[in-house]
This record gives sequence, C-alpha cells and structure tokens, in this order.
Amino acid sequence: MKKFLSIAHRSLAELGVATYKELWTRAQSEGYQGLEVSALATFEKSADNKFHAIFSSANEDRHGDIVHQDFDLKGFKKNPVFLDSHNYGSIESIIGRVSKISIKDGKLQGDIEFAAQNPRGALAAYLAEGGFLNTTSIGFIPREFNDKGEILKSELLEVSA
Repeated sequence: MKKFLSIAHRSLAELGVATYKELWTRAQSEGYQGLEVSALATFEKSADNKFHAIFSSANEDRHGDIVHQDFDLKGFKKNPVFLDSHNYGSIESIIGRVSKISIKDGKLQGDIEFAAQNPRGALAAYLAEGGFLNTTSIGFIPREFNDKGEILKSELLEVSA
C-alpha cells in the first residue's frame, strides 16, 4: 500500500479531478493511505534548542487551493515524531519530535526538537539553523468535505522535513 499522494503545488485539474473529495476517493482506490502537502517553514530557534515551525497553513497556494486547518491531533500526539521525507521504513528516519503542536492563527504549528543522537537528526538541525531547511510537509487523512468537495477536517498522521 502506498503512503501519501502529494498534492503540493499541483492543481486539482493537474491531478485529474474537480474536488478534493474526488481526489481522496481516487487516492483510496489507488491504495494511498493519506494525502501530503508541503508548506514553506520558518524555523525559529529558541533558548532550549527547539525550533518553532509552521507545518501547514490555510494560505491559498499558487493554484488557488486551500487546505483547511482543522486537524484531529489526538493520534499524532501519541507518537509525535518528526520524520525524514515521510519515511516510515526505519527508526533511522526519526530525526526529531514535535511538541506544543496546535492550530494557531490559522496555521498548524509547533516546536521541533531534533534528535542529536541520530546523525540524520543532527544534520537536519544543522541545516535548519543555517537556513537550508525551509519546508515541512504533513501527511493526513481527509475526514470531512463541504458541498464543493473541499477538505474541511483531517486527521494528522505525521510531520516531515
């Protein structure tokens, strides 16, 4: 089974559907477990070596699409790992953990503590601090749609670099 269908920077027309509801129906029929969308992130380092980041926002993308920021976070909070590129295949891909995750000012945001014990985590922290790591991506399952087929509510599965 495939993990996530990427919808970042692609219009619904490019994906061959008219609504997100149609997209989700098609994705499920093709074996996807969720959708993926990327967001431009600004990593702000705090005194306790955590980085505050925006994981997703309701800002309209260049194709006019909007991801509504109404996420069920209960499942994610049970294991709030920050992954390397949506890779679930190995514990080596856990490059940090997310804390204080919430939807604030219309944005899904939280703090990242990079796993310095993992060479990939140490590298990701170094890249974020240097300004080279500038995006995050979320994996989610759409749960509710409006009559236009837009995603209104979702379940957050994971956050990735």
